[in-house]
Amino acid sequence: MTGPSREIPWPGGRARRLHRPSAGRPGPPSPSPRLFEGYEHRGHTDPAAAWTSFTMTWDWAAQLPRALPADRGAVCLPAEAGYLISGTWHVTDEARRHRWLTLTTSSGGSGDRPAAMDQPDTFVVATRALPRPSGPAPEVVRLDGLHVPAGFVTGSAARPLGDRDAPFLWIAVTAMALGAARRLAESLPGLAAGAPLADRPGFPVPPQSAAAQLGALTRAEYAALTARLRDGGASCARPAEFDKVLAAQIRQAGLRVHQVAVAAYEYALSVTEGSGPGPLEPLFSDCTALLQHIRYTTEFLPCPPGDDAGCADGPHPAISSSRGPEPASAAPCPVR
Repeated sequence: MTGPSREIPWPGGRARRLHRPSAGRPGPPSPSPRLFEGYEHRGHTDPAAAWTSFTMTWDWAAQLPRALPADRGAVCLPAEAGYLISGTWHVTDEARRHRWLTLTTSSGGSGDRPAAMDQPDTFVVATRALPRPSGPAPEVVRLDGLHVPAGFVTGSAARPLGDRDAPFLWIAVTAMALGAARRLAESLPGLAAGAPLADRPGFPVPPQSAAAQLGALTRAEYAALTARLRDGGASCARPAEFDKVLAAQIRQAGLRVHQVAVAAYEYALSVTEGSGPGPLEPLFSDCTALLQHIRYTTEFLPCPPGDDAGCADGPHPAISSSRGPEPASAAPCPVR
């Protein structure tokens, strides 16, 4: 596994840097069309490996409140679509005021062995999922098999991302997720093999048509975000405005990724007559972590203060034989 600075070939530094790294440490590169393209390619090639490489290279949860284990008995077990964690942690009142916090399996003391680069040891949980404090030690929380999604996990041995690195996280995760969604769409024609139902007269949409429609959705979002990054904030009065508009567009792309994944899954069920996604099951499993994370990526490392624009879930796109998808658009920066 390559080191953090060589995780992906970056541009030669010719683009204007909008987001400088936090003081005292080297940070990730600024968002750019080339960075976006590289991560999209990784997500398309191998979604699971792309996510694992990213989380073991960049600790995206470093800015969240951290709860340390109360003893050395913390346990992490692999589970379906994530991990089961058990043990006791110190959770302060201050940490509970935040929506998200991290539970680490290492106390950070001088006697602890550093986390291995290929092993997750930091688990992001919603504070509301934790038991309410009670008993003689109200700050100590005991957990027994709490499920943490795979997309909410990272490693403390990775290079930490700071609050100014938020656009990098948004772009990298969204690019990988769009690549994974594109891979799902392109895999639909493979369902026809061994599934004569898809070739039966009267079957709603042939796999090739379904793949083309869902693929067009991912390409539209990809084109819109590429245009935003190529603009690079030139149409914005201040970099903070670029952050706000980018965050809103990232949330839109995240919704589109989920919509494409749901539509692909339901289409697979229609081909297999409800017996599961069939040959696509391993691919859906590989995409799980990215699908879990992208829904909350702008919350884990939030956009600048004052950007309170929400993004409500909408219905997934129905695969239609009559018309194509509506293209995504890159909304202009707000006019002051």
